[in-house]
Amino acid sequence: MRLCKALAFVHLLAAPAQAQALELSSATWGRACATARRQFVVDPFAQATGMEVGVLKYDDTVASLAMRAVEEGWDVIDMLDDQSRVTCADGLLAPLDPASILGRDTLDDFTPAPPSRCAIPQIVYARVLPYREPAFPGIKPTRFEDFFDLGRFPGPRAIRLGWAHHRR
Repeated sequence: MRLCKALAFVHLLAAPAQAQALELSSATWGRACATARRQFVVDPFAQATGMEVGVLKYDDTVASLAMRAVEEGWDVIDMLDDQSRVTCADGLLAPLDPASILGRDTLDDFTPAPPSRCAIPQIVYARVLPYREPAFPGIKPTRFEDFFDLGRFPGPRAIRLGWAHHRR
């Protein structure tokens, strides 16, 4: 619960210029993520503060961030940890002081990733390795090691390279 209250507070303090105008924008990946963000973060925050918060969709690229964020006035952006580190190093994100924004007690509530110089994590997710069940009629892969065992589990593989590999 403390984390949810802190997220609303982060939305407010992450963009003081926009807060003065009583309007914030939150850029996210769209679809189910945007629906969940609106339902569980944006709408409760807007109701509690009376502030209007827009949810914008972006395509998760550095180019989109560089071209649209300033022009459209993005205040809060959903991105993965590697994305935030790359864009922070490139000067595309504003540095934050998480302790002054959230307070020490709230920071202790964060798991598993702590805030970084330009980002405060607020989404916890897991990576899974799905497979087509009919492709393995006998023994099924059950461990991450099985993903790399082409002898026991032949067939094509796909791995997301990571956002840092798709820079400008």
